[in-house]
Amino acid sequence: MKIRIYIANLNAYNNGILRGDWVNLPADEEELQGIMNKHSSNGQHDIVIHEYEAPFEINEYAHIENLNEFCKRLAACEEKDVNLISTLFEVLDTNDEALEVLENQNYRVFNNCDSMTDVAHEYIAENGMLGDIPEDIAKYFDYESYGNDMEGTFKRYQDSEDPSVFNYVEIY
Repeated sequence: MKIRIYIANLNAYNNGILRGDWVNLPADEEELQGIMNKHSSNGQHDIVIHEYEAPFEINEYAHIENLNEFCKRLAACEEKDVNLISTLFEVLDTNDEALEVLENQNYRVFNNCDSMTDVAHEYIAENGMLGDIPEDIAKYFDYESYGNDMEGTFKRYQDSEDPSVFNYVEIY
């Protein structure tokens, strides 16, 4: 996953001077400090983030060192599906909450599901919810209604590798 920010000097920008640098995050602390020093005025860090490329929103006045640490933690997560990561950041209240869910793997993905009915089939089978009910009776179970009832706790997103496939994520 690629996270980049464009660092610029706010004072220079306000005076019509457009200069800055793109930085890939996470970055080496010394490299990051060097770029920040390059764009500071008289040692004051009046630096802003004018642009960014990330699966989450970044405030232009974000503390860059803290953002770098955040990106290190995100890079260490096992999950690599950018669309899933973007969905978690979109659905949860804060970036820190989304990162915590990723780090602790407090989510379950239902792959290649076209609808909540498909999710209901998979969920019920995984949890053995109809296990003791004879098959000739269980076939009458209304998966569509059950899926509709589950819908508020799941979020649909497009698969990163195959855009024709949709997945659903449940966050615990």
